[in-house]
Amino acid sequence: MATNAPPVRLARLTPGAQAVAALRAFGRRHRTLITVSGSCITAAILAALLAPGADAKLAAATFALIGFGFSAWLTYLEIARIHAICQWCVSSAVLMALLLVATVTRALRYPT
Repeated sequence: MATNAPPVRLARLTPGAQAVAALRAFGRRHRTLITVSGSCITAAILAALLAPGADAKLAAATFALIGFGFSAWLTYLEIARIHAICQWCVSSAVLMALLLVATVTRALRYPT
């Protein structure tokens, strides 16, 4: 059953977010890969945080480091290539940085 209903907009985008969302340099396939990669990294961090043991703490810190690097690369692209800042991307990068600090602190302070 096909409908011609307009897409639902959950949030109003700022001009910077619109510029990032409308970017044609990556194409739809690359934007999907970025979204899936970020979701997989976040799921891996959550799974490692829920698992018991010192190895799980180290894994959570490692996945958070990978996520932080990924966020830093995307922030570089926003600033250097796109010349626009998306508030949702910045908030995600800040949360990933905080998650990195928390997981590394947890792994070093409470090793067992």
